[in-house]
Amino acid sequence: MRQKGKITRWNDNKGFGFLTPIGGGKEIFVHINAFKSHSNRPEINQIVSYDISTDNQGRVCAENASRLGDKPRNKVETRNPFSFLKKIGLITVIGFGAFSYLENNTLSYTNKNTPITTSVVVDSGSSNTRQIETAYQNRQSNLQVTGKGKVIRILADDNNGSRHQKFIIQLASGQTLLISHNIDLAPRISGLSKNDDIEFNGEYEWNAKGGVVHWTHHDPRGRHEDGWLKHRGSLYK
Repeated sequence: MRQKGKITRWNDNKGFGFLTPIGGGKEIFVHINAFKSHSNRPEINQIVSYDISTDNQGRVCAENASRLGDKPRNKVETRNPFSFLKKIGLITVIGFGAFSYLENNTLSYTNKNTPITTSVVVDSGSSNTRQIETAYQNRQSNLQVTGKGKVIRILADDNNGSRHQKFIIQLASGQTLLISHNIDLAPRISGLSKNDDIEFNGEYEWNAKGGVVHWTHHDPRGRHEDGWLKHRGSLYK
């Protein structure tokens, strides 16, 4: 049976919060991926209908959530790579190198019900930077991305709900990203220091400060593309 609750806590940087059932009771964890529509970000005091589920640790959580007035989520979005080339001013090189570019730089979109779509393959330089820059400019979320950057700030762990190791990196373009790494599901990066290089694969969520990358770990349920972090030659997933 569908339940109804009110969003009483929401952390937009992390993409999760808590619902309080309308009839009263304990708060229920809800992740951004539980919502059918991402057209508007969840806000405190919004009324939400949802199904009850449990996470991999047996804790109660909400899924298939929808806010009043939400439209059903569309199927996985596909982007025309040629329109991407137009945006970055390279349409004139289609005849010479576009097909090689498309073979090695495929945008990927995921949602909760589509565990794995097309993988993202990027080079070590500007391709991934352009992809994440475009996502930021277009306010896109739920985009599987791969890239690398330099650590510019190390934050305290977030122990509210699942524990996350948090730090901010800067891409070659100058854009900053908050990395939110679940250390209940993946090993902590030990010895992480400012100015360290970090490679990452995870899900991009838009925010005004440059964005957040999370899901930098495996999915125990197998419903989401596995992510990872690479630091000093070691892989954390």
